Amino acid sequence: MKQITHRFHDDDSSFKTAFEGQETNYSFRELKKAAKYRFRIAGLTKDGQSDFSKTCDESTGQDPPTQPSRPIRTRLEKNANFSEEKSRARPLYNVTLEWKAPKETGGSSIVEFKVQQRNADCIPIPCNQNSSQVENKPVGIKFLNRAADEFVAIIFLKILGKKEQQCKNIEEAALEKVALLTSHIALENTINAEQISKLQKDHEKSVAALNSRIVEQSTNLSEFSDALKKSKQVQNELKSEIEERKSIIANFPKRLEKIASENKKKISEEVERRLKPFVEAKNLAESMKFENEEISSGLKKNRLLL
Repeated sequence: MKQITHRFHDDDSSFKTAFEGQETNYSFRELKKAAKYRFRIAGLTKDGQSDFSKTCDESTGQDPPTQPSRPIRTRLEKNANFSEEKSRARPLYNVTLEWKAPKETGGSSIVEFKVQQRNADCIPIPCNQNSSQVENKPVGIKFLNRAADEFVAIIFLKILGKKEQQCKNIEEAALEKVALLTSHIALENTINAEQISKLQKDHEKSVAALNSRIVEQSTNLSEFSDALKKSKQVQNELKSEIEERKSIIANFPKRLEKIASENKKKISEEVERRLKPFVEAKNLAESMKFENEEISSGLKKNRLLL
């Protein structure tokens, strides 16, 4: 029986058993990309295990980049260097292409895109490092003697620090037509269509900007209306408070008069309450004086009779 152990070269310092069996080959699956592995093998018998073999170091590569987006023609124009008066050859046309970089590049930076034209050589297009959008470049296309359509597709790109890796080819049915018929009428129609398209885009942008401005003004107007309502509410509250204070001030003399009358009555009652014992004592004294006078008068009469 043979035993194969392996470990990650950087991440793990211990070996892990991956296979035990009689076979002399084994396929490792689901390894991490861009990682280093170290493998060693030992033989097992009923009497024990042999020493491990010398290690074998292997590295896994990056995933290939995904395909770029389909190229789109943004402009078609006659080459400025061509003169119909001086040359009998058919004119050259410049086509401006635009595309987006792949979403997945295998962890590396794109340094170059290559564009392939049907029945023509590859045209290299430089790309700045770490750039996700390639600068538009004019591509000269020589048309045939008859009216024809041209197809252009990005076929592969170069990855920084790696060998060129082939992208998945875009199916021909999905290729974008980047040039129309080369007749003057077709070219004029194309230019007119492009101008109309540009005007439509500008109009759409203007409408979008106007709508955005309207929404913004509507929002501002709504906020101003809310602020105005709050201001009116505060004014009404202040007005109500002022009226209430005016009413209090107007009724203040009457309240003072009422309070004075109540206090006078209370004082009078209190004075009467406190003088009541003295009045009663005075009345009692007068009553006793009268009785004493009657008694004294009776005694005098009795003396005279005697």
